[in-house]
Amino acid sequence: MKTASSQQAYRPYPSFSTAQTLLWFIGGVLLMFVLVSAAFAIKLGVEGRLPFVRRTVDAPRADAATPPPTPAARPTGQNFSSGAETILPPEVSHLAKTTAAPDTVPARPTEGPAPSAGTPGAATPASAPVTPAPVTPAAAPAPVAAQAPATPPVRPVDPTGDVTEALHAWVTAWARRDVPTYLEHYAQDFRPAAGLSRSAWQSQRRQRLSRGGELLISLSDVQVQVSGDKATARFVQSYRSDTLTSTEPKTLELIRRDGHWLILSEQTGS
Repeated sequence: MKTASSQQAYRPYPSFSTAQTLLWFIGGVLLMFVLVSAAFAIKLGVEGRLPFVRRTVDAPRADAATPPPTPAARPTGQNFSSGAETILPPEVSHLAKTTAAPDTVPARPTEGPAPSAGTPGAATPASAPVTPAPVTPAAAPAPVAAQAPATPPVRPVDPTGDVTEALHAWVTAWARRDVPTYLEHYAQDFRPAAGLSRSAWQSQRRQRLSRGGELLISLSDVQVQVSGDKATARFVQSYRSDTLTSTEPKTLELIRRDGHWLILSEQTGS
């Protein structure tokens, strides 16, 4: 006799549809991607290659005690500043460190009485440590005081030369027919020859010098004698113009006024 369960027909599980199969496939791919990404992130985190993990690891601990800064040794006799070895090339940074002398010099031990050589147990005294002398920078040269400008040499007073220069200036103005300059070489109290007054003589000279033409005048054998503010000049005058040529001796009496030698009288002949 058959039971009721045996009488039921076998029914297989229903198959998935195409949509269900596609959804299961996509879900499996996403799950695999999540698992692989998580494993890769854990690996990078352990190696410290993730940005947020690196900041967490590299950040200093707040409760960590900061060691006190070690005072740098001050250089003696050298232009070396602490920390400068970090900016020097590696080849010379160690030289900068070795040239810096320590701040303190070890105290020299007090020497006691030397034991005799024959005393048993006498020890040989140790030699005192040699302290290298600090290098002292070379003293800067003393500034050279600025030299005062040389005082120009004082020109010696030469009255004879001054009279000679006045004579040449007088002849030059005369030869150029420069009437105003020519008349300035005569004193106000000039005494003309032949009894003329100074005004009449001055009008005569203006008239003669305004004629024009070539005029050549030269002096030779000039002899000057000076006595205080008065001088006497003797010379030979050569005169040549379009109408007259002459060579004759002449004597001038001069007087010095306001630093200028002026003609006081004029005489032709020996």
